[in-house]
Amino acid sequence: MKRFALPLMTAAILLVGVLGCAAQGGQQPEPREPPEPVGSVTARTPSPSPSVAEETGVARDVVIIRCDVKAGEAVAAGTVVNTTLRPADFAITIIWLPESSLNPVAVASTTVPAVDRAATVPWSITTTLPDRAERCVAHARRGEMR
Repeated sequence: MKRFALPLMTAAILLVGVLGCAAQGGQQPEPREPPEPVGSVTARTPSPSPSVAEETGVARDVVIIRCDVKAGEAVAAGTVVNTTLRPADFAITIIWLPESSLNPVAVASTTVPAVDRAATVPWSITTTLPDRAERCVAHARRGEMR
């Protein structure tokens, strides 16, 4: 009897789901506006992401040395190393994140053009944080700037 319990329960759940959908008479629900946010809305300070041809993700080649997280003017700075055998352009995006959330407080980008092979070059980004962030995350791409 136990071997029939799971299939019977699954069939019962599916039947309830089908009947529940059929009870609406096949009508589509009316579209609703998204609910109003509760609490403060986090404004963003986006900067356009640079366009890179034939890009390769290279976050491992970027080091963040400084990352301000207080509300107001914030600076992120560090270095990027070109691990290829020829000169390359880099697009670096810094994402400021709050505690326990992946909803960015701010996002800003910069480019580092024509980095010689095996060279380590400094970079920095300045933006305005509307709220305090907890940490910074780097997204970096290597390729040719368009």
